[in-house]
Amino acid sequence: MNMTNYDCSIIILSYNTKDVTDKCLSCLKKAINYSNRTLNNKVETIVVENGSVDGSLEMIKRKYGWVKLINPKANMGFAMGNNLGMSKAKYDFLLLINSDTFLEKQTIVESLRYFMKRTDCSLLGCRLKYGDGRFQPSGGYLPTPLNTILWMFGIDRLPLIKNWLRPVHPKEPAFFSHDRFLEWVMGAFLFMRRDVFKKTGGFDNNFFMYMEEVEWCYRMKSMGIKICYAPDFYVTHLDKASSNFDVRGPLTKEIQGLLYFHKLHYKSTYFLIKPVIYTGCLLRYMTHILTGNDYLAQTYKEIIKLI
Repeated sequence: MNMTNYDCSIIILSYNTKDVTDKCLSCLKKAINYSNRTLNNKVETIVVENGSVDGSLEMIKRKYGWVKLINPKANMGFAMGNNLGMSKAKYDFLLLINSDTFLEKQTIVESLRYFMKRTDCSLLGCRLKYGDGRFQPSGGYLPTPLNTILWMFGIDRLPLIKNWLRPVHPKEPAFFSHDRFLEWVMGAFLFMRRDVFKKTGGFDNNFFMYMEEVEWCYRMKSMGIKICYAPDFYVTHLDKASSNFDVRGPLTKEIQGLLYFHKLHYKSTYFLIKPVIYTGCLLRYMTHILTGNDYLAQTYKEIIKLI
């Protein structure tokens, strides 16, 4: 790859988030214009319209004629939809963002400059903020059997030992305050060299949504692909907009994805991990019962039935 080539392809999935997608593309256009002026690069935007029924398709056609629109006319899911978008991309860098992710004007420029500075970095995640400006955790370490046990039983949150662990879901802002290598970063913002897609084949299509980026990063790590996190620039990520901000579906799919991940990559310990995940969900169910959070208690009750 020519290291002076800053051309990139941006892939966005759209699914029943018309107003949010509208804002995403509006912010993106400002970032693209700034990137064109600053780096004199080419940037294409590909939107995979995943069968929305809220007028998203018509809105994108009417307001954003510069977008390359792919319309499979069905909800392919996060993994398959992004793979389709990446397969149509033509430039040396690929950026995957969710439709509820809003870039700052300088995001594309700062990301590409980071790649030029860090030639050992192949996949980049950045600092995330919620819509109200609060810090949002955006990556961590792989859910190995040991990490999964610590996570499911809440041991990775204990103050006396958490600083010595490599948690799946670190929550503390201090953890995300400086550059570091991570083992996975959140799919809301995945900036990568095109070779990552070529070498790995992209997401596992067996994932519909949630945990697919973790599994993909597992395969990257096994191939020696370096995953970096940079805190010096940020994007806003509303989180769960395509689920109408309801946590029930995402929580369920995360646990199902975790089970599939272990069945796929840790077959020899799956017999142990499955009851661990079951027990962890049972403990969460009981905790929410005791604290009066009926909604989450019911959510974990339904999850337990599926394990």
